[in-house]
Amino acid sequence: MKGLTERQSEIILFIKSYRKDHGYSPSYREIMGQFGFSSLATVSDHLKALQKKGFIELQKYSSRSMALSGEPPASPDSGGSALSFIGTISSGESLELFPDVKSITVPAQLVQNPESSYVIKARGFGLQEELIDDGDLLIIETADDIDDGDTVLVSVNGTPFVKRIYFDGENIILTSRKPGIDRIQINQHLVQIQGKLAGLIRVY
Repeated sequence: MKGLTERQSEIILFIKSYRKDHGYSPSYREIMGQFGFSSLATVSDHLKALQKKGFIELQKYSSRSMALSGEPPASPDSGGSALSFIGTISSGESLELFPDVKSITVPAQLVQNPESSYVIKARGFGLQEELIDDGDLLIIETADDIDDGDTVLVSVNGTPFVKRIYFDGENIILTSRKPGIDRIQINQHLVQIQGKLAGLIRVY
């Protein structure tokens, strides 16, 4: 890519590929792991250089809300969307709702349909198989157009999971992003799809 070092070009290609597969940008830690950088500061230096050259935009305080040139900008001045902040989740354990629904403002570029989206906070480390850390904010969109490979919030006999979903006749298959984790296959009638993961915010 013109104007970029070889490493910067590799980072841009990785971000593009990750966004295509996941629907949101990689975290600083995932970029660090992908390229074997020694620290998050090294990642930050590379991304700031890319931002200075006009190839990406970075949203302050959020390591996943970076946008590539030509996409909706992720600048602090781009405004935000106020969503309902309903509770916390520990996958495979419980979804705990707040007594009173709160409101939280998230970067507008992470939300396509604010009227049908809400936020839950990851609690503990039960979601690390899905590359989601304790404290991450999950933007969930209630939608009918769930496709194979989407990451969804589901309830299986009352137990919440955040997994990739695949449809197989009368069954649903739930898989993890992390290799080696057993998949869950269950009849569709026992699964309630509560929404798909539209975005994720990690605040350091």
